[in-house]
Amino acid sequence: MFVMRHSSELTKQNYNQPEDKTPDKGMDSLSVANSRFCFDVFKELSCDHMVENVLLSPLSLLSALAVVLFGARGNSASQMEKCEDRAVHSLIQALLYEISKPSHSQVRMASGLFAEKAHPFLLSRSKSVQMMRLQGHLKLGSITEPSGQVLELPDVEDHLSMVIILPSKDVGLGQVTKEITHEKLNNWISSGNMKDTAVVLHLPQLRLEGYHEDLAAILTALGMVDVFDRSRANLSGIIAGGGLGVSKIIHKAMLEVNESGSEFTLTNQTIKVENPEIIKVDHPFLFFILHKETKMILFYGRVSNP
Repeated sequence: MFVMRHSSELTKQNYNQPEDKTPDKGMDSLSVANSRFCFDVFKELSCDHMVENVLLSPLSLLSALAVVLFGARGNSASQMEKCEDRAVHSLIQALLYEISKPSHSQVRMASGLFAEKAHPFLLSRSKSVQMMRLQGHLKLGSITEPSGQVLELPDVEDHLSMVIILPSKDVGLGQVTKEITHEKLNNWISSGNMKDTAVVLHLPQLRLEGYHEDLAAILTALGMVDVFDRSRANLSGIIAGGGLGVSKIIHKAMLEVNESGSEFTLTNQTIKVENPEIIKVDHPFLFFILHKETKMILFYGRVSNP
């Protein structure tokens, strides 16, 4: 048996240029697969962490699983291919090259195989939350089912973006998490829905860490059954003779959002605007860190307690 450990954080990292680094239809397919996989895993995670902050890096998780898929055969491979395509590894390498170009916000991912022998902010009156105040023209859209707002905040290099899904105060995050899909997200952030709007935004500074000790149960529920059972796992592409399976999948993600720094740094607009819409992110919300060119979800998070 072996354990898979992988982590993802926003920081500086360089990747070697792949032979073909140009985003194409294959990259579009990866974006769709990444989104659907992300929502499936996140829904399962949310069931076990109803009132907690949750952070997931789906691309990092897919990258780690691609290592196993490369060596999987037979039914083990078929089950995994329902979640990701065999071409995913090369596509991920091409994407990592794109998103690691010099900028203030970078993504670092590490994966490895190790062999083995819907709630309000629960704030007390004594707790203060450091808020950021951003003023300027931002992309803002509305959501009807479930009701809420969607807001896009650019990174200082305009390379990544942070998309905030802020439901109405009478709508629980559980409902949004349950209903969100790849198609709905694309519709919410489309140019037809998002309009350039004068905004004064109050947003809590964020420093989140997501640590999931074992995602095997969640992936089993999504159909990856055999690879976690030594008696049925077929990883003969890694080692001949059988008897090898995956015992654990450990996932760690870290993200910091601020107005200045080396991680996800928001554009601190100070342009005075007339009749701005005041948006206070003072209740639970969902967010995504997207690679703007490919619309790839790099991080997906839920903030219940800032």
